[in-house]
Amino acid sequence: MERIIRTKTIKSSPVDIDEKANRVVVYYAAFDNKDRVGDVLMKTAANKTISQLGPKGSNEIVHYNNHNSDQFVTIPKELVTDNYGIKGVIELKADSKNPVQQMVREWYMEGLIKYHSIGYWVEQEQTKGDY
Repeated sequence: MERIIRTKTIKSSPVDIDEKANRVVVYYAAFDNKDRVGDVLMKTAANKTISQLGPKGSNEIVHYNNHNSDQFVTIPKELVTDNYGIKGVIELKADSKNPVQQMVREWYMEGLIKYHSIGYWVEQEQTKGDY
């Protein structure tokens, strides 16, 4: 069975930008929010993935520009779930040798990034009620 990557996008500007510390805090996803196609991301949906593959696990979760694996930006320094959604802390260095990271950093500093999203493989789907 072929696994298809799906994405979920939310309108979400950065929560915090600390230009001197090269640090940006973002929400990648929101919980209990019906999206454009009627899907809802449940609060526990990312727990296993974040614990196993996030910064406190094998550190394999990646921040790409527009889900393009050819446009690696960084690996989140922190990745947690809270009552709102999936929150990440990323470091974007002004003197990075990564041109994509430099470009994305400039976009954050200029206030141009207004959306964030997650990419995922569906392991199990369930239809409930009207969503």
